[in-house]
Amino acid sequence: MTLCQAMEDVLVELNANFAAKQEDLSLHVAYTEETYIDQSIRLAWKNLAIGALLASIVLVIFLRSFRLVLVVAVTIPVCMITVFIFAYFLGRSLNIISIAGLAFSSGMVVDNAIVVIENIYRHMAEGRSPLEAARRGTHEVWGAVLISTLTTLAVFLPVMFITEEAGQLFKDIAIAISLAISLSLIAAVLLIPMMASRLAKAPKPESRVERLKSLVLGAWLGTAISAVYRKLVTLITGGGILHVLAKMLVIGGIVALFFASLGLLPSAEYLPSGNRNLVLVLAQPLVGSSIDKAVDSIRPLEEKIAADPTTKRFFSVFGDRFNAVGVIVKDEFSGEEQMKAHVGKMFGQTIGLTGFEFLFPLQASIFRDPGKQLEIDISGPSLERLEGVATQMKGQLFGTAGVQMVRSNYTTGAPEVRVELDRRRAADVGLRVADVADVVESLVAGKTVGRYNDDGDQLDLTLYANSAQLDSIDALPHVILRTPWDKRVRLDSIATVSNTSAPTAINHVEKERAVTLTVNLAPDQSLEEAITRIERDVLAPARLALPASFSVRLSGTADKLNATLEALTSGFVLAVLIVYLLMVALFRSWLYPFVILITIPLAASGAFIGVSIAHEVSGGLVSFDVIAMLGLIILAGIVVNNAILIVHQANNFRLAGQGHTAALRASCASRFRPICMSVITSVLGMAPLAFGTGAGTELYRGLGAVLIGGLVVSTVFTLFLVPALLSLFYDLQRLLGIINEG
Repeated sequence: MTLCQAMEDVLVELNANFAAKQEDLSLHVAYTEETYIDQSIRLAWKNLAIGALLASIVLVIFLRSFRLVLVVAVTIPVCMITVFIFAYFLGRSLNIISIAGLAFSSGMVVDNAIVVIENIYRHMAEGRSPLEAARRGTHEVWGAVLISTLTTLAVFLPVMFITEEAGQLFKDIAIAISLAISLSLIAAVLLIPMMASRLAKAPKPESRVERLKSLVLGAWLGTAISAVYRKLVTLITGGGILHVLAKMLVIGGIVALFFASLGLLPSAEYLPSGNRNLVLVLAQPLVGSSIDKAVDSIRPLEEKIAADPTTKRFFSVFGDRFNAVGVIVKDEFSGEEQMKAHVGKMFGQTIGLTGFEFLFPLQASIFRDPGKQLEIDISGPSLERLEGVATQMKGQLFGTAGVQMVRSNYTTGAPEVRVELDRRRAADVGLRVADVADVVESLVAGKTVGRYNDDGDQLDLTLYANSAQLDSIDALPHVILRTPWDKRVRLDSIATVSNTSAPTAINHVEKERAVTLTVNLAPDQSLEEAITRIERDVLAPARLALPASFSVRLSGTADKLNATLEALTSGFVLAVLIVYLLMVALFRSWLYPFVILITIPLAASGAFIGVSIAHEVSGGLVSFDVIAMLGLIILAGIVVNNAILIVHQANNFRLAGQGHTAALRASCASRFRPICMSVITSVLGMAPLAFGTGAGTELYRGLGAVLIGGLVVSTVFTLFLVPALLSLFYDLQRLLGIINEG
């Protein structure tokens, strides 16, 4: 942003200088990212504020005390402001992704505070003073809060070391959320008890006003749900046959849900393309066309663009490296569906234009590699064979479903004069190949024969032919060569000179001659599905038909998608392992962490359900891209928190003298309310990001759908799965005579 603004100031100064010198010249910004970035950041801040407000409303409904809400809600601005300070000293800049990370954590930062304040409130309800309740309540749950925070932070360690292109995006999200969660732990165990001991008041017998307030805020509904939950927990934690069947039914139903959810997962994408209001019409002029000719040929399209009421401005670029027309669409016509329609309209406007190999409109991606594009590298020793294979493969790709355009970087038609020397005849007159090549090069293009040092400046000395020696390229066969034996021979007596065409460029991949095909996909075609189809129907048969010296492989976005998927998969496994070992060390048990980890597949089921629903509802706008996949790793550290609260509190009750089953039931009953509070605040804090529209939201909507789906589904089933599994374990211990408590 700073650089863009500085460039605009420089342009104003330059244009003023041109005007002062009365020069008919002015510089204008063709396209700037400043508008998109500014809109995206403003929207991310707005979503963060809305999420924090929704989380605060949930706290009011549950806590029914503005004092307690103030105690908890103050952690949001305290943590967010402190994150900015730490980010500044870490040298991190604010961008769309990092602000989105903070917005996602706006509901999560109050989770620890909710657990602490709810436990303090419970002790106050038992008759303790605010100071004593704050001390005991915090001491009782600080271990669970610490474990929960550490598991959340642990999953980001593998993410920080992902080196692929998407790893930079992951790192910004990881740093933002990690800082916010770490600070929320400090606030929960230090700030919350201090404020609660001074601001909280012991609950009093309900007056008519209090009963009316409870009725309005739906306290009766929460009480009814809590009562139903306690009865269900009693059912699945008993020891009779009916209770055992209820446990097996819960476990079996959840396992079935997990496998059923696998079929709902949409195909994977790479990075989202974003929604820039810029359409590029890629152009490839006919071989041999001059720049002036290309500019004249594109003028009819420019006239159509200029007459379009949706056009804000446009520009054309033609040169040796890049040829395109750029169209900036007015802001009021730059919605996601409108931009898709605009690209389709541009297709119609390019039909019938002559002078180009192809004209292909596409919406410019915010990333270097467009998400709906892949490349195929065909390499080998024979350029002619590569050309034939590329032409055949190009036709097959055009017939493949989901493929919109195929472009090759191998183009022929460049005029070429080919001199093929008859080595035998040349040797007969005493000429070597190098001798003839030097003469021809000097005649046609000039030959560098040395360098001259002019006061430190190195100047090339180039030998050129006199114009009288070669007045046209057609006279090249008649050039006279002098042999070492002082004889004169014509070039065409020892060589064949022919006019032909040649490739405009010969490209190489890993030192091998190569032809690269760029495949553009339809907007509704997923990258993973296209890769699978192209690999099966086009590339695999081509590899079988080619000799071993040739190779055909996917590259570009397809290659990066596979590399990122491998990195995310290994990162997910490592994150789960770190979380498990961390809980083993803190719980000093191998079993409890295992029971807690079973909640992670539940989160995956919810994530698959969430992203598939969002994909269908949005008409394909929300996709399962690599940023959304990061949500699975984040969930691995978040969803275990609810199970940790249940297990930790059950251990506390057992230490207080209760039996295993009684302690488990009491733990589920006491942790039900804070679990619901923390999950609802987290979900509502993320909701504006997951369901919002506007600039930048296309980057993180998939991530929001994954996190919300995973949190909701895992929470609902964790509340029943964890007590069912622990109860089964207790039943097994009773059978083995390890425990005798009821």
